[in-house]
Amino acid sequence: MHSPLGVPASFATTDFSELTSEVVARGLHEFLPRIKPVGRDDDGSMITLGAPMTTRLPAGFDAEALRQKLEDPSFELRIELHGQAENRHPQ
Repeated sequence: MHSPLGVPASFATTDFSELTSEVVARGLHEFLPRIKPVGRDDDGSMITLGAPMTTRLPAGFDAEALRQKLEDPSFELRIELHGQAENRHPQ
């Protein structure tokens, strides 16, 4: 099968049900904090693309602990689907 855009891996290789996609997204959102968007912050200051990531994280979030987890080669993030997952390969 060839990529529809002519670029390797520019199309989905696996389709997931809407429920599976929602469960995976929820699991990632629980693990990774929502960062503040670029633009004007609540206090009136500007958040730019060059702003340190620590200024974009929620107050009290332990960025160092997250960094250590992500740098650990044995780290795994497991998201339980409880039998709701559907793996289908496109035909």
